[in-house]
Amino acid sequence: LLLIFIRTETGQNIIRKKANSYLSEKTGTEISINRLTTNLLSRLQISGITIKDQDKKTLLHVGNIETEFNILALLKNTLSIQKVNIDTIYFRMARSENDSSFNFDFIIKAFASSDSVVSEPQKPEMENKKAMAFDIGSITINQLHFLMDDKYASQQYDVISESLFLDVKKLDLNKQIYELKTFSTEGLAADINIGNSNNESETSDTSS
Repeated sequence: LLLIFIRTETGQNIIRKKANSYLSEKTGTEISINRLTTNLLSRLQISGITIKDQDKKTLLHVGNIETEFNILALLKNTLSIQKVNIDTIYFRMARSENDSSFNFDFIIKAFASSDSVVSEPQKPEMENKKAMAFDIGSITINQLHFLMDDKYASQQYDVISESLFLDVKKLDLNKQIYELKTFSTEGLAADINIGNSNNESETSDTSS
């Protein structure tokens, strides 16, 4: 009965609200999801994802993301995602002139704080655990806007892409292996400014 309830609009709305509250409280900033739908077994759709940084500026906004996955693969310690489609994504990285931390570091610290402390007797057991495998298929992104305002290293990037497609061949986070079968993009434009606050900056503008 619980699984049936979770698959209803009412059940998924409750999950969405709980996720908003938990993530916002965990990170100490505003994180919101407007809509969440899933059949639990093979499909997940999330719309209107917004994450604010600690200055209350938008860190990430995703209009819509749809994924197709194989839930049974988790039984084999594998995260299997056949397809990811993203419509409208805005991501802004930033750090100030006197701070080496980026504006998303607080999220990493929020989720690492409770997991990084491991007692000595638990370490051998955790080291023997097999790392999760990743089976990732294609990723399609429409309307990408990436900004990096890095005053600490005196570099700025403003990248826009109308569409981007990746077909992942191999992803192994443990061994840091990242291989692609296919990568393509359309409507790519980039404004890059790299320099030093005390010297001349170097600016380039590319488009395709």
